[in-house]
Amino acid sequence: MNSFAPNPWLTLLTGILYAISVLFLYKKSNSIKTSSNVRVAPVILLVLCVCAFYNDYWNYKEQLFNISRSSGLTTYGWEPVYLWIASFVGYDYFLWRLLVWGIGVTFVVLLFKKLEINKLYFWFVFIACYYWLFAYARSAVALVLFIFGMVLFSDVRKLSNVIMGLTIMIISIFGHKSLAVSFLVVPLFFFKPNKLFLLLSFAFFPVAIKITQYIIEYLPYFSIAVGNFDYYDIESFQNNFERISEYDRFESFGIMRIILERLRDVVHYLLFFILIYYIILKQGHKQCSVQSKSLFMLMFILAYVGSCFAFCGQESSVFSYRIINMAVLPAVFLIILLTKKGIIPKTLLSKIVFITIVAEVLESIVYQLYVNLSNL
Repeated sequence: MNSFAPNPWLTLLTGILYAISVLFLYKKSNSIKTSSNVRVAPVILLVLCVCAFYNDYWNYKEQLFNISRSSGLTTYGWEPVYLWIASFVGYDYFLWRLLVWGIGVTFVVLLFKKLEINKLYFWFVFIACYYWLFAYARSAVALVLFIFGMVLFSDVRKLSNVIMGLTIMIISIFGHKSLAVSFLVVPLFFFKPNKLFLLLSFAFFPVAIKITQYIIEYLPYFSIAVGNFDYYDIESFQNNFERISEYDRFESFGIMRIILERLRDVVHYLLFFILIYYIILKQGHKQCSVQSKSLFMLMFILAYVGSCFAFCGQESSVFSYRIINMAVLPAVFLIILLTKKGIIPKTLLSKIVFITIVAEVLESIVYQLYVNLSNL
């Protein structure tokens, strides 16, 4: 049996572990003010990440095996830090995942404490809504690092925090080169997310799409910076770009996967629009901290850029998918903060969590089980 082929029974195990974990955390967190011991939550998250037997789990496993056999000649676009970790653990895939996502979970813990949301209920929300994306790819680990640096950087009361935050944000790029896009947000950290900002953003959207089309057509090296390609000449890049878009999106995934991805996209955009409504239209920004405003701007710009790619045709769908997924992490942290402050009702948060669980499970588990079992 091919050890790199997706195993439907292990995929099912991931779904079962996720369901048990979410139900356990929900049961233990009766209210936002729950004083339960939260130390169990990061352990649960790490176990789930190590046992994430779906989607890229199998790709990473095969890639790591090939990297170990190539003496470093094959990298699959991995950043050097992940290659070093692989070498450090002797190319053991289990240890590699344990260390990489262990670092990610550590910074999630630091973020929960820094944002003062270290409650078991909020851990339930985070794991229920974001686990599938967090464990999906290494970019999520780097994004957590970036957001932690951003939260420090936005605290202008202390120069040391600003310097440390900026340093951490720069370091995060070495965790995934797509984080270069996130630096578009830095000049906007201290903008007021008001109605004028929203109006100008939507008015500029057609121009932004044209700029994105120009980037895709004439500046392939920018696209390389937000992708995972080993081809650094224009002709090879363009050929590879078209091959990945067409093959992965249709021949490999099929129409069912596309429909389920669109379902998940609808849920993600619903989350974005809810936050835009409460932050801007209901002027919740007046009650928000600088950290909350920074999270909103990060979410908004990532969703904005991802949407621009989405309007540039099928060939840019891979980039759109990745950037939109990146926008979900600050959105989850932000909706937790707004619920804590009472700006967003807890009943609404509960509905969002339920809808997100359904969409993520359908796209990440049910579809893969369908494909794997049909190929047996």
